[in-house]
Amino acid sequence: MTKVHTLYRIVKTRLGSAYAHPVKTFDELKTAEDALTKAASGLAEVIEGTVLVKTPEGPRAVMTVKQLLVELGVEGFSYSILSHDVHGGLILTPGRIALQ
Repeated sequence: MTKVHTLYRIVKTRLGSAYAHPVKTFDELKTAEDALTKAASGLAEVIEGTVLVKTPEGPRAVMTVKQLLVELGVEGFSYSILSHDVHGGLILTPGRIALQ
């Protein structure tokens, strides 16, 4: 039996619900923690971006990505790692086979 560590992106809404989306699974906790740090910093950069619309005069900024997410009911994002045991077996993944 081995332990794997799955990185989850958690989307929280203003209504109090949350959706945990699995991003990637890692064999080592340190690798998962590094991925968590990288993913969180990358998302922070995107949220600070600007939404542009095409107009006849050229692109025009209408709001920030953060404002758009609020309009869509998204309160915020976070990342978390969940570790769990995996029993020996054959895992089929698209394009390859991994033995555990």
